[in-house]
Amino acid sequence: PDLLCLHPWSFALKWQDLQQYNITPDDPRYSYAYHLPADYINIWQTYPGLSDYQIIRDRIVYTNINPPFKWQYVSDVPEGAFPGYFTLLMAYSLAAEGALLSTVNPQLATFWTEKAEKQKGVAMNRDFTQCPSPRIQDMPIWQAHFTG
Repeated sequence: PDLLCLHPWSFALKWQDLQQYNITPDDPRYSYAYHLPADYINIWQTYPGLSDYQIIRDRIVYTNINPPFKWQYVSDVPEGAFPGYFTLLMAYSLAAEGALLSTVNPQLATFWTEKAEKQKGVAMNRDFTQCPSPRIQDMPIWQAHFTG
């Protein structure tokens, strides 16, 4: 889960309407309670934005936002669904952790730590380019009017 929370990985982000819990929050600062999704790991953003909320025990969220309350969150993705760049990042990170724990060879620890850091940058870049920005079209109104 630590690597999944490191970055808003496109394969792990989900939007979901939180289901309202049928209790009144015991904290007087909040009016509503919601269930967290079963595959929730970490919050990324909420809609409406900048909302005041507090995560309470048993996967419950207290807030003053009335339904619908949407969350974009990092979900618990099955390992078989990880893309190759993320699997490689996990392997290098695990090798770096293992090398740090066995202090027999500090050069080995440095090697794997640097390799993991480099792969982190590569993985973030590859993930970002999986969802490219829309192509800018030059003079769309002109094109539609005179060619269309």
